[in-house]
Amino acid sequence: MPSGIGTPASWTDAQGEHVVGSEINRSGIGGGSVFAIDGITFGLEVCLDHAKNRLWGFFSGTKKAARSGDPKVQIHLIPSWGMSIGGGELGCVKDGLVFNVDGARADSLAR
Repeated sequence: MPSGIGTPASWTDAQGEHVVGSEINRSGIGGGSVFAIDGITFGLEVCLDHAKNRLWGFFSGTKKAARSGDPKVQIHLIPSWGMSIGGGELGCVKDGLVFNVDGARADSLAR
């Protein structure tokens, strides 16, 4: 079911090119990394996305493409093979939940 959140944003990327799009996923398909299920907003960074600060960059960092009123990530998900929670900036609200499932290691870290 579509999440019904967000509108396209625009920004200038690291190469100086104008980009139109959004991490906010309106339709449930299309590549955005922010989506809602039952009123809870999730952010998904798969492995290297987290190392490149995809969510943090969208909301706070270099892109700052989030618009006023865009939903903030409440649960930050990082499925990976070799990436830890500490491998990038967190892109969720203060005291939000962060989960990392890493197939490459047997150790865990809770933050």
